[in-house]
Amino acid sequence: MLKLTLKNIWKIKLLPDEKKGLVKLLEKTSQDWYELYLFGSRLNGWWVDIDLIIKPDPGFKRLLKYQTLFNLYSDTKLDLVPYNQQNLSFIKSLSSKITQC
Repeated sequence: MLKLTLKNIWKIKLLPDEKKGLVKLLEKTSQDWYELYLFGSRLNGWWVDIDLIIKPDPGFKRLLKYQTLFNLYSDTKLDLVPYNQQNLSFIKSLSSKITQC
């Protein structure tokens, strides 16, 4: 997993509109004291969606707000997975599969 920052966003394969939306999302989540982690394969290739983990769990309303903010700039599907107890085993299994590839 890659912790996203404004300094390392260049490592991800993004279209210009996706980059603009992700920069706005990073600015807003950082301001609200959340961290974003990339767990999809956007480091290696172009895929349909962007998969992110947000830590700590922001709750449903903020999660929806952040997805909407990104979608103001891009129509790419953004998957924001909250880091919480229910998703912990899912996140761990994804992390192990990604490192095995």
